[in-house]
This record gives sequence, structure tokens and C-alpha cells, in this order.
Amino acid sequence: MARKRLQKMWSHDIAHKLLSSSCHGFDAMRTFLRSKDRNIKLSGYADINRYNLGHRLNLSDFDGEDNLIICTGIPVTNFRYTKFIEQVTDERGYLRLINSIEHFQVRVNFKSDGQYSYHFLQFNCRRKGEKIFFRPELDSDQLKCARAKEFASRWRTDQGRYCFTTDISRLCRMIEENNYHVTFPSLDYIKPRDGYISSANVALSKVKLLSVGLFLCKNTSCETIREILREHGVSMTGRKEDLLEKLANLAAELYKEKEPELEAYFTNNQFVRIASNSNRDGSTFPVLEGSDLRNLVLTMYIIKHTRGNTVLEAKHSNDTYDLLSMARSLVRKEVSLKGSFLRVE
Repeated sequence: MARKRLQKMWSHDIAHKLLSSSCHGFDAMRTFLRSKDRNIKLSGYADINRYNLGHRLNLSDFDGEDNLIICTGIPVTNFRYTKFIEQVTDERGYLRLINSIEHFQVRVNFKSDGQYSYHFLQFNCRRKGEKIFFRPELDSDQLKCARAKEFASRWRTDQGRYCFTTDISRLCRMIEENNYHVTFPSLDYIKPRDGYISSANVALSKVKLLSVGLFLCKNTSCETIREILREHGVSMTGRKEDLLEKLANLAAELYKEKEPELEAYFTNNQFVRIASNSNRDGSTFPVLEGSDLRNLVLTMYIIKHTRGNTVLEAKHSNDTYDLLSMARSLVRKEVSLKGSFLRVE
């Protein structure tokens, strides 16, 4: 390839370049030229340009200087072994510098109602197989929050209100619309980089925390415990230890009676526990209202259905304690429930 190209563009300049690159120093150049033409007379470098080397020399004079011919004939070389192609292409021959792209961003443009100004939502996305997880960047702008909910309800495959899951086919339909733009700001072909972490402003004054109030236990007076037992038609005789045992049995029986109401509420409402007891307004769960053992039975249910000491959900059941053992442990203060609960939206 280099020889064919040089033959087409052969000139004094190209011949001079091959000469000066193959012969080091003036003496070597003079010796080389006189070996080709005895009539050439040279006393310095300037004399070389008095002769048209394109006529005096030809490409065959530089046989054996293959590297020099290639570098001169093809100034920009980009040759690779064929196996290198396998490293940067997939099985179909398409260019692929990394095995997969997991992180990207989707920008959603929208127009404010009754205004000419445009706003946008930013979603940080992560792909895992065919699933794509969307996480929005939200601030205190309520219009953005509303648009984020609308966007999620349109494209989600789960029930997420702001953070949601979708699939690749829906993402393809999304891209076809002009209001949605996909970008790859964290894509790096040299070293792996994590995707961006989404954040949101949360108005603490509007986050409602729920907690469970105090219940009857060993610190309660015998008189108060007897009043509760009397209301439920349970014998009030015996020492305090006996009264606590009767109270535990009563709580276990009431739990079975009230369980359908608790199941109905916590099936439709999921909570997470936070360690802080910062429930300043004293809000509690709207169940078992009017029951004098409400807090004790509710505490039993929460302990039984809290997964990992954090997530409160009806479908989880902790069988470490049977109902009576749990009631006994609570009234004897061997087990306690701390923290507040935040409803998961």
C-alpha cells in the first residue's frame, strides 16, 4: 500500500525525505547519491536541493527500508491485530467498548400551566437486566413533585409514586417522544464509575410520625390492673404476679379477637421504624380505638410483624414468641418497643 501511494506521488520532496531518513549525515547522503549518479557534485546540504531527486532517484533505490517506506507512504498508521477487534466489538460486529451500560439519566421537559417557561425533571436511572429503576431529583418545587408523580404513574410497572420500576420496552417508547432525553454523564470507557445518587428536600414538619403509647405493665398499680380485669369479667384475686399473668392471658385473647382489624389496616399501610422518639404531636395508629388494652395489643402486633427491626408489614410474621409469651414479656417489661414509625408512600 505504501509503495503504490509513493509511486503515485513521487517527487523531489519525497525522495529527499527518504534519503535524509535512511542516510545519517551529509557524508552518507553524498555517498548514496554518487553511487546512483557519478556526475552529482556536492559540497554541502544546500547543493542537494540543486538536483531534482525525483528524477535522479526512484523508489527501488530504497529497497529493504520497509519501515521507512511505510511511515512515509502512510503517515498515520492505525494497524491492529485482528484479535483486538474482538475486544471492542460484540458478536454482531458492533462497536462495544464496555460490556454493558447500567447507569444513565433521563431528563423530562414540561411546561408550567399558563406560562411560557419550561421546567425539567431529572431522573437517575439504573438498569438491571430488563428492569430499569428510576429515582428523581426533587427539591421544594411542588410543581416538580406533581409532575414526577404523573410521570411515574404513566411509565411504571410497579406501584412506586416517585421512585419506580419500568422496563426497556417502555424506555424505548419514552425516547420516541420529544419531551424525554437520555444522557450518560457517568459513562467512562477507562474505569468504572457509579451512577449519580438522587436526593430530595423533605419538609420535616409535614412528615407524620406514629408511635404506640404506654400500656399496663408491672409498674402499674394493682388497683388499675384489677379495674381492667373487672371490665372484662376476669377474676381479680391474687398477688400482683398473678394479676400480671391474668393480664397477659387477656391480652393474648384480645389479640386473636382484634387481629382481623389489625390485618386490614396494616395490609394497606406499610411503615418503617426510626430509632428517634420524636413524635411530638403524639399521633398513633388509627386502630383498636376505644379498647382499654389497645396499646398492649398493638405493641404485640407490631413486634410480631416487624421485619429486621425496621419494616412493619402485615405479610411478615415473627414466630419467635407465641402470643402468650409475648404478652408476658411485655407486661413484665422484659421486652419493649422503642422508636417511632413513618408511613411508606
